[in-house]
Amino acid sequence: MRVSSFILLLTSSIFLATAFPHPAHASSTGTVCIIPAGSTSCPSSPAPIPGTIGPLLRVAVFIQNSSSLNYFDIAIVVDHTILSPEGVDLTGSVLLSPQTISVQCDGGILIQGSACSSTDNADTLHLAALASGSSLTVAPTTGLLFTAIYNVARAASFFDTPIGFQTGCSTTSVAPNVCVTIGDGTPAPVAETVQTALLYTNTAQYFSLVANPSNINVSAGSIGASTLSVTSLNDFFGTVTLTAASPTGLQVGLNPNTVLLSNNRTVNSSITVSTSISTATGTYSVTINGTIGSWFQTTILSVTVGPSPDFSISSNANNLNLTQGTPNSSTIAISSLVGGPGTVTLTASSSPSGLIMGLNPTSVNLSTGGSENSTLTISTPPGTPACSYTVAVTGSSALFSHSTNVTVTVNSPCFDVFVISDGATNLSMPVGAVKQSLVTVSSVNGFSGFVNLAVSPSSIALSCVFTNSANTTTVYVPPGGSGSDYTTCTALGPAGLYNVTVTGTGGSVTRSITIPATVMDFSLSASSVSFPPGSSGASSVTLTSLFGLSGIIYLSSSAPTGLTAWCPSSSNLPAGTTSTASCTFTSTSPGRYAATITGTFVVNLECYLRPQPGCVGSTSHSATVTVRVWDIAGSLSPTMLTLKRGSQGTSTITLTSLNGFNGIVSLSAKVAPTNHNGPSTSLSTTTSTLSVDGTSTVILAISTVKGTPIGTYVVTVTLTSGVITRTVTLTLTVIR
Repeated sequence: MRVSSFILLLTSSIFLATAFPHPAHASSTGTVCIIPAGSTSCPSSPAPIPGTIGPLLRVAVFIQNSSSLNYFDIAIVVDHTILSPEGVDLTGSVLLSPQTISVQCDGGILIQGSACSSTDNADTLHLAALASGSSLTVAPTTGLLFTAIYNVARAASFFDTPIGFQTGCSTTSVAPNVCVTIGDGTPAPVAETVQTALLYTNTAQYFSLVANPSNINVSAGSIGASTLSVTSLNDFFGTVTLTAASPTGLQVGLNPNTVLLSNNRTVNSSITVSTSISTATGTYSVTINGTIGSWFQTTILSVTVGPSPDFSISSNANNLNLTQGTPNSSTIAISSLVGGPGTVTLTASSSPSGLIMGLNPTSVNLSTGGSENSTLTISTPPGTPACSYTVAVTGSSALFSHSTNVTVTVNSPCFDVFVISDGATNLSMPVGAVKQSLVTVSSVNGFSGFVNLAVSPSSIALSCVFTNSANTTTVYVPPGGSGSDYTTCTALGPAGLYNVTVTGTGGSVTRSITIPATVMDFSLSASSVSFPPGSSGASSVTLTSLFGLSGIIYLSSSAPTGLTAWCPSSSNLPAGTTSTASCTFTSTSPGRYAATITGTFVVNLECYLRPQPGCVGSTSHSATVTVRVWDIAGSLSPTMLTLKRGSQGTSTITLTSLNGFNGIVSLSAKVAPTNHNGPSTSLSTTTSTLSVDGTSTVILAISTVKGTPIGTYVVTVTLTSGVITRTVTLTLTVIR
């Protein structure tokens, strides 16, 4: 314990005080603080001190509103891997000149005096000084005590590095054991309070972001790619969160969206840029951010979107006449309009059904500016009813589908028939929505009678019924007239492209119509979060439009006890794109939590074509967010140690990262009770770096001397990182 240097100077101070009586001075409790050099007052909170790698950093140890004084003994503590002690300067000190330095220990190395204190180590700068002739200052005393000089060895991690006062001393000015002693020539130290500081290396770069290539070209409806390189600078280590601002029309993804950097290493993330066929052509700037806490770095990816590769389809004969048993043909021309559409697949269908159709070839490959032909051949099987047919030839590429129609007339007497039509040419609705359409059966060539209707979706993703709540019904069709009924379809999901077929049977005649149906939805995902206790972290919530859903997604969150969650109330999701939102989690309690983020899309229902209040529904999706609030754990092996006087022993301290902790852990050790010649401790290192879910070990050495009192002692090892403090203890028994 640091007592001897104080007693020695105090003895001489008392002698001088007796020989030369001091004037009376008022007693007051002042503040000893650490502030930037040149500052002239102690703040109410830790002072921010900027540092730059390279130049020496001067830090002022200041006293404010104190009683009269003529002596101080102070030890500052800071991570020596960031700030390395270089010396002290008493220029401008409130101590009357000339001053006498009794102890100076820089980083545990004795510079002046007889010996360093047992509390001095690689992280401390210790200075004790006495005024000339033990002369007292005039109360209240405010001014500089001394200047501590450091070399900024490396950038601090994102979390500011504390500069404080060492603990473990006895008989000091700051209870219970802070190593700050202010003397005034009397046996008792002058009572003081202290205020620490925080070092931030705001001029240091923690990491860099580079997109390679930084310019990409894509066609509307296609996907482009680039690589994001994240490089640690100045020995930075930590987790960087990556986000991209997607301009309207682009969907930008990062995989992974968080990277763990170690000293001066590079980690890559894949960038994908997706466009839809509706994305406007032009050049877009995508802003990509790397963030750790409030510090961020940005790079720009330039994306040039060109027109979608499209094509046209046409027939050289839009009208064909057929005699039963004799085929006829038409040439189908497929031509590139923009770019190279690639493979175009061809299909043919007739309405009503009953024709035999063939295409040769059934697919063509189109390059930029190219054109290809396919021959459509149509024939009739025996008994094909005469009348007019419409043959639709459809070409489908990766992005587009286009059709051309050929009217076919079969030359023989027509039967009395009917045709079916639907008021909806395409059913497009989100999951949970209800949509109605009118099915009409019309008489052709004087047909009349009852027609049995059946509605059949192609998937259980849709449920369709007529007004009688069944999937079949009967309508009467008068000669030259029509009959009708409503179909009501409900989108149950999952999202996708489907068909709804309505089939009508009247006598021996069967006709059908197929309506394309699109069921829309959205997906929701959320990233996990990891942060220190007392802080907060953000989860990136990704909303993705499925099959064209667009609108407002309402967000909500729920969190277990000990965790607070906040999400924006809503996010706008354009069709065919992705939008992101950020939900913030806060906790002061270390642990692993599971929170839930829910997105809800509200849909309007068609209440039998008559909108009514309350005709709304909704569809919701949720994601579970794993929230890990950092913690550290320590253990000792062994936890009990017996030593003879004059011997030493060791115990292994195992540090464990919990809940995603990664950073530097500071260690200190103290022995209780404190006795003259009591046991002393040393650590193989006072700082240890833990990676995520990793462990490290530190050796605790305990020594006794011949005069160590026999008995039982408790050795307490304190583990500190930011606001996290944990302790482990060892029971020491000293015997003869």
